[in-house]
Amino acid sequence: MYDSEDNPEQQYESSSNPAMSYVVLSVLLAVVCFIAAMAAWTSA
Repeated sequence: MYDSEDNPEQQYESSSNPAMSYVVLSVLLAVVCFIAAMAAWTSA
């Protein structure tokens, strides 16, 4: 209990990092797919 009070930032960072990285990865993947779809649409 005392540990979490002493290091709230570290605990918050470790708990939010995986979720943030997953969200960023999903957004990047969506952007890449969108660009590829637009390129295929315009070239076809």
